[in-house]
Amino acid sequence: MDTQLTYHQKEVLILSLKDNACHSLDYLKGLSATEFWTPVQEKWSAGIILQHLMDTTAPVYWLMCLPPWLLKLFWGQSAQPARSKTELLKYYKFCLKKGKRSHRYFAPHQIKPSAQKQEQLLQKWERLFLKLTTKLVQWNMDDLINCQLPHSIMGKISVYEHLEFICWHTGHHTKRLKIGYYE
Repeated sequence: MDTQLTYHQKEVLILSLKDNACHSLDYLKGLSATEFWTPVQEKWSAGIILQHLMDTTAPVYWLMCLPPWLLKLFWGQSAQPARSKTELLKYYKFCLKKGKRSHRYFAPHQIKPSAQKQEQLLQKWERLFLKLTTKLVQWNMDDLINCQLPHSIMGKISVYEHLEFICWHTGHHTKRLKIGYYE
């Protein structure tokens, strides 16, 4: 594998994670408490979505705190090269079409709304992304591609693919909230 290319991919991934976190935070911090807790199209509020994003992102961070050899011991080593973001999203949508659904832990759930809870969620989200990108810097590209973790819909995917998915997932929900549309 070309080391320069993989180093560049890692740098792009770090920037993408930071960029998505900043965009989501900027948008969410600009919402009043009423806007933050009011469901969009009678579905999910920004607060519930933010909790959902943290519920799906935090496990990846915590598992990245373990040594890569231990992750390989638990879930094996990836037998295929990491998919591009486009291929990964195509596979994700394929899994959804086949009827795969996420574990209920990751599904958005009700939260008692308050301005204090809103501030706590925003601070936790900001800290989580800071810790995640700091942890990512410590990983080498080979381990990012070769270590795999379970994804609740796609099965085992590489840590790199998890992080690419987190970028997309964060952007997806932020965009949906901004345009006020949920399917």
